[in-house]
Amino acid sequence: MKQTSRGVVPLAVVILALVLSVTVALFVRKNDKEIDLNDICNENNCPEEYCTFNCVGGGNLFGCVVGCVPKHCIEFPAEKCPLGSCQIMINNKNEQICYYKPKGDLPECGDVGYYGHEVGCCEGLEKRSGKLLPDGSCEMTRGGYQDLFPYCLACGDGKCDSLENKCNCPEDCS
Repeated sequence: MKQTSRGVVPLAVVILALVLSVTVALFVRKNDKEIDLNDICNENNCPEEYCTFNCVGGGNLFGCVVGCVPKHCIEFPAEKCPLGSCQIMINNKNEQICYYKPKGDLPECGDVGYYGHEVGCCEGLEKRSGKLLPDGSCEMTRGGYQDLFPYCLACGDGKCDSLENKCNCPEDCS
């Protein structure tokens, strides 16, 4: 009988330790900013903090098939940005925002039109923002990609290119 009780105690301790470690792992994962949204938003798990229900298929023949999908990066405040799927970027207003990670390989430097933060602009280019408004005035906290991020521009080359205007590149555009 004593051998059985000795075997039960260590087994109970092992089970308790396992339950505690799984609980801690789940708590840490939920609070971990490195969350990959595609790992946690699925048919078995759809935490509303990270996921939402939306059309996931069906097409014209079957209509909308509703399923659990990740929220868009821009829906998260910077302090809760899930960095496994998204990144924190600085917008035209110099605010941190949660935004999509780039896909594919990063360039060595940002060419004309590049708006990311991973690499700097190529030589001779600089990041600029500024939107020309219909009344002819400038809104310097807008413009660039999606009115959020400054573009790398070739200001000062004497040409007013398609992404340039009198607000973001006054030396080339009048």
